[in-house]
Amino acid sequence: MFVSPEWQESRYAQAGTEGSRMEDLVSRQSFWQRANAIVKAIKPLYEVLRAVDSERYPQMGFLYHMMEKAKAQIMEADVAHAQEYIDIIERRWGAQMGRELHLAAYYLNPRFQYESGIGMDDELLHALRNVIYKMEPDPEVAALCIEETKLFREGSDSFGQRPAVVSKTTMNPGTIQICKTFLHLNYLQL
Repeated sequence: MFVSPEWQESRYAQAGTEGSRMEDLVSRQSFWQRANAIVKAIKPLYEVLRAVDSERYPQMGFLYHMMEKAKAQIMEADVAHAQEYIDIIERRWGAQMGRELHLAAYYLNPRFQYESGIGMDDELLHALRNVIYKMEPDPEVAALCIEETKLFREGSDSFGQRPAVVSKTTMNPGTIQICKTFLHLNYLQL
């Protein structure tokens, strides 16, 4: 743009104008080096946003994991400024997202539960209990739900049966509700 005849002839290209100061700024090597560093640093976050925007399958059980991975990649990409980016992400996450809900979904994702060994993570367990208490008003039913998470964590009872074991790394957690609904509807038809 700044080398075009139209620019050279425009009043904005005259010395001392905002246009000439902008031309000077974008002509500097340091501007493009910093712009490149910013693009590299925010690329992981962009990839998370693209995945979440995908309508192929629900992302709730993956979002927390993707965000943690993105933050680690940002730290690697721009060590000098990474904490500034991560602080912004954390503020937005806290203000706009149900952090406990995402932590609970991450905990309940079989792919991470059994591969990452997250079963006894205090922060995740606390978030899961809080979500259960919010979603289930009956304290006795909530207690049963919490008890069932122990079976899930240990991979016992129905969670240890062959179909559950085989599908724990391939099944999308978002389809589990569909399966329960399908089984419930089939039971009602009997």
